[in-house]
Formats: sequence, C-alpha cells, structure tokens
Amino acid sequence: MSRSKNPDGPYYDAEGNAMTDVKSDPSLPLFDDRSIEPYGVKQMGNFLFKREIGDPGSGIGTGYVSPGHNSVYYDEETGNNYLIFHTRFPEQGEMHEIRVHQMFMNQDGWPVIAPYRYAGETLKKVNRQDVIGEYKYINHGKDITAEIAESELIRLEKNNKISGAVTGTWKTTGHNEVELNIDDSTFKGVFLRQWDPTSKRFVMTFTTLSEKGIAVWGSQVESKTDQEIVDAVYQELQLETTIISNIVLPTKATRATEITWESSNKEVISTTGTVNRPEVNAGDEIVTLTATIKKGQVTRTKSFTVTVLERNEGQLVAHYSFDGNLENSSVVESFGAGKVTGNRMNNDGGTITFTEGVKDQAAVFNGSSGIRLPDGLISSHTYTVSLWLKPEEFTNYTTAFFGARSDTSWVSLVPRGHDGVNNDTMIWSGTSWYDAGTGLKLEKDQWSHLAFTVDEGELMIYINGEQTFNGNNFPNVFTSTNSAFGLGVNYWDTPFKGLMDEVKIFNDVAISSEEIELLAKVK
Repeated sequence: MSRSKNPDGPYYDAEGNAMTDVKSDPSLPLFDDRSIEPYGVKQMGNFLFKREIGDPGSGIGTGYVSPGHNSVYYDEETGNNYLIFHTRFPEQGEMHEIRVHQMFMNQDGWPVIAPYRYAGETLKKVNRQDVIGEYKYINHGKDITAEIAESELIRLEKNNKISGAVTGTWKTTGHNEVELNIDDSTFKGVFLRQWDPTSKRFVMTFTTLSEKGIAVWGSQVESKTDQEIVDAVYQELQLETTIISNIVLPTKATRATEITWESSNKEVISTTGTVNRPEVNAGDEIVTLTATIKKGQVTRTKSFTVTVLERNEGQLVAHYSFDGNLENSSVVESFGAGKVTGNRMNNDGGTITFTEGVKDQAAVFNGSSGIRLPDGLISSHTYTVSLWLKPEEFTNYTTAFFGARSDTSWVSLVPRGHDGVNNDTMIWSGTSWYDAGTGLKLEKDQWSHLAFTVDEGELMIYINGEQTFNGNNFPNVFTSTNSAFGLGVNYWDTPFKGLMDEVKIFNDVAISSEEIELLAKVK
C-alpha cells in the first residue's frame, strides 16, 4: 500500500518512494517480483502462528495463504476501521473464506492490522506486567513469495530488552502504543487483547509497522515452567501403534523443547523413523520406541510399543460389481460391503439404486449420495484403482474415487478437474498438492473406463485403456491401516451424479498396462 494527501496523488510508501517510480524490468517476464517487492508497504503476507506439540489447542495453528482482494470499511458510529478480504489457509488447498480484521493507525499515521480476525475486541489501556512475556513472532517482510512465514519465539523482558529469535528493545509509548527496535528498524503500533482461535482464549497481541514498511506481529503465549512444558509435550506426544511405512519421530516441540529417540530394534525402525518392513510371510515385528523429552534441566521419557506389519502379497482386495447390492466379491474377507452415505462420506442417509451397467448392473449416484468403502483398503505405497464411469453432470472438484489418511492428506479421482488442468479429468492429492491432469475430458452420458496405478511415487493414469499421464514424486498417502475411502463423495464437495460400475482396488500391486487394457474391454 501507499498513501497520499490527495486522491489524485502523488502516492508514497513508508520510505518515501513515489509509486510512479515502481516499474518492472522490461527484459524480464511480466511478473517481475524482485524489481517490485522493495516498494510499498506490505501489511500482510502468507503466515502461520504455528502450533507445536505441547501447545494448547489442536491442529497446526492459525494463519493465511494469499490474503487479498480487500476492502476497508469505516464504521462512523464506532470510529473503527475494518479490513475485509478473502484468504486461503495453510494445508487446506484452494478452500477460501472471508475474514474481517480490525485496523488501527500507528504513531506515524500508517495502518496496522490486528493479527487475529475481529471478535469484538477494542483498544484499551494495557498494564506493563500484562505485556511482558513470550510471544509467537511473525515478520511479514517485503518479499513477494509463496512461502509461509512461520512464527518464532521472542520474549519481551522486564528490562525492556527483546530476546529470542530476534533481539532489540521495546517500550510502551502511551495507553496501548508500543515501539520495538529490532535490527536498526523502529516498529510502531499497538497492543491489543484478542481471541486466539487455536488456544481458544484471549491473548495479548501486538501489531506494528516499521519506517521501511515492514509489518511484524506478536501473539503472547501462556507463561509456564519447564516442568509444565515437558508435561504438556508428554501428554500430547503420540505414535500410531501399527506401522507400514516410514514414520515421523518429532525432534522439536513447544518452547524449543527437544525430543530424542531410542529404538529396541534399529534394523526395523531407526531412531529417525526409517522403517524396514518384514518380508512376506516373515511375521510382524514388535518394536519399542522411547522418547526423551527435555526442556532446560527437566527431562521425561515416554515409550511406545508399535507393530511393524509384514509386507503383503499384492492382490485384489475389493471388487464392487453393483449387481443389485454393495457387496465386495473379492476373496479378501476382511473388507466387506460398502455403505450408503449422504452428501459427505462421513454423513448418514442417502440413496443408491441400480440400473443396467457395463457388465450386468451398475450403481446409480443421484448427486446427493455416495458410498463409504471399508477403511484400510489400501495400506501401501503401491496400489491400483480401476472403475467404469458414466457421468450425468460435471461439477467442480467432485470425486469419483476418494481415499484419505486425514482431511489434509488424500487422493481423489476427479472427472472434471480444476482450472489449473484446463478442467480435464485428473488425479488430485492434497498432501503435497499434486495435480495430475490427463489432457482429456470425459464424455457426458457415455461410459468411460478410468484407472490409475501408484508404484512408490510413480503415478500412471489410464482412460479407456490408454495411458494419459505418467509422473513421479506422487505423495505417499496411505501410510496407515485405517485410511478412509469413498465413491462419489469426499469431505467437502458436491457428490457425483451418474453411473459407476466394476470398481476394483488392488493393494500392494501396480498392475500392468496390459492388464488395465483388458479391464477397459470388459463391456
């Protein structure tokens, strides 16, 4: 942003740069961010007040991705200013919502934005003892980047020093005004008590802006002893009890707490989480993993007994022919029939009927129902999914086949992909945002065979027996034995409307292109 004394300009940023001087390098591509980013006042970028193991609340914390398309509203009755914008969120893909944050003017006449969304808070006089303590600190910088600025810990000391991730001094300059001196820059703004949606409590925050046009924020964390911190980490630290792939053994937790690991069998599970599964018919292995949690002079240990499953022999684990029912006709008895759902895979209700299909009967999806398949159908980094599809309608993000370890780690076969793949049929993964467009669009009211294989990160997609995509580095999603699976529904989007038939799922095997070609000739 910039400002002017007159609507017609001239406009200047915090450093006195005229906005008419902002130009990209004509020899570079159109979006020449490096030439532009030194100019203007950056009020907010991608950020995350990161929640770590042992912190109050749940999830990864509070933050935004690509906040923008903003408007400012001035409430004449209260005299308050509000910034209204939409934003995406860390690890939540393209989902976006509107947010409203309150704005204030700092001592230099520049707006500063409250770190958290508006929850009825007002500026009040703050007491010195209430603002002393540790804060999660965000520096928005001036760079134009897709990277997310994650919070670091700083402390506003009693002696007006700043310690931690940055050093400097601080002081109050009025009832609620604050001035920070960090790295030869002076940041001016306000202290404000706000609602923290992660910890679900009101916390002291600060929002400031420097003479260089850089915004820094802080969100105070609860004062705790080292023993209380270690105990909180101990209570939250958990591992899955059944292991089929490499696991994350965290080494850091809240307030710079350290975690080290020991393994009773390093050949099976290393101290860094590398897993070597026993071979087929070798039997499962039981391993004890012990975490030592340390903060200052306080330590505590916690042990976990985990079972590393032997490798499976690749096989067909599910075959849903939809011949008047939702039964699984494969020979694997542990995976039974599908269950009708409502408009989300975790909702009850809904209706599935049957009609003529490519082979005998097919399932009819009415656009408001789906099928929940048994959990754990795929528990490997190697698998195959094959099905016949006859779409009646195409809607954005609608899934035909969906599998998820969690709501942030999933794989979806999407008949009509998003704009990034020209709305072509695609495989979409929310773990590392893998977009695999096929370059083809399915025909409405026509049967098409779709299949995809994953083999230790290599993804292949087939439409009507022809390979349409081949890519590497596909994320490993199904790293547990309890992943959820659905047909025609996921956790968020409009359900599929049309017919589906001959769904086949293979675990621990990526079948050959010749076998997929045969499946595509079933009719």
